[in-house]
Amino acid sequence: PYDLDRVEILRGPQGTLYGAGSMGGLIKYVLKAPSTHNLEAAVGAEAMMIDGAGNLGYTYRARVNAPVIEDVLGVSFSVFGKTTPGYMTNQYNGLRDTNKNRQYGARIAALWTPSSELSVKLTALTQTIEVDDLALRQFANSTAVANKDGAVIVAPTAPLPAFTENVAFLAPFNQRTNFFAATVDWNAGPFDVVSATAWSSQRTFYE
Repeated sequence: PYDLDRVEILRGPQGTLYGAGSMGGLIKYVLKAPSTHNLEAAVGAEAMMIDGAGNLGYTYRARVNAPVIEDVLGVSFSVFGKTTPGYMTNQYNGLRDTNKNRQYGARIAALWTPSSELSVKLTALTQTIEVDDLALRQFANSTAVANKDGAVIVAPTAPLPAFTENVAFLAPFNQRTNFFAATVDWNAGPFDVVSATAWSSQRTFYE
């Protein structure tokens, strides 16, 4: 999305700032902060084609930043969406393009700077992923590979042509992520006090 400002690759350990799960380092996506003095707008779209798919895929994204109160309050809003066409055919019922998937979401952010010593930044982000069919394969047996640290060779229940499955029931997948954050930065003379609070949820459903 157009909200992306930069990507940082931080060498580990990073446990002090980012928790115990970042001992080896982390990849940090930094989003753009709203501007309190610049009016900005961007919009874009693209189309894609996947070999074997019956339809084209497309992506769209847009972002608007508006200074509501010059040098005091700025608000930015962005939306994005992507549809990837399916290319699998289900021999069981003849359905085509069963593994089509969609991703879409939005972000709104506000920056309030009532004085040179105080700033408040609020962010809300949501994203949804919808997949009609994960196109999972079932296997009849597996054979361990010697001296390969537990690697196995798996054999499918019935070899099928490429981009083909044979299932009575599709395996849909849906996931929604919500994220909210608030950061308060107060420069109180010789001290700089920062409060950062965030809440996120993720709900996943699949068959």
